[in-house]
Amino acid sequence: MRIDKFLSNLKYDSRCEIKSFLSFHDVKIDGIRILNPNFEVNPITDIVYLDQKLILCKYPIYLAINKPQGYLSANKDKVNPYVVELLEDPYNRFDMQ
Repeated sequence: MRIDKFLSNLKYDSRCEIKSFLSFHDVKIDGIRILNPNFEVNPITDIVYLDQKLILCKYPIYLAINKPQGYLSANKDKVNPYVVELLEDPYNRFDMQ
């Protein structure tokens, strides 16, 4: 997978903007700074850091959440709060299905 797709899938920026994103942020894969958006990354085996912070990129990921009263068991709702809103970084970067 290309690094631009990898970072955009994790909602760091759009694929179009990743080129400038890479020049402003310190993205390292296995200790090597990445500036090329076409760089190939394996999200399963490569260790990726963004500004000296490890990016969680394990697939698949399984989460268990205790649903508080008043929250819906849904991914989105326009009226009521929903349980996926409770997820914090880095788990809020994943698309829940």
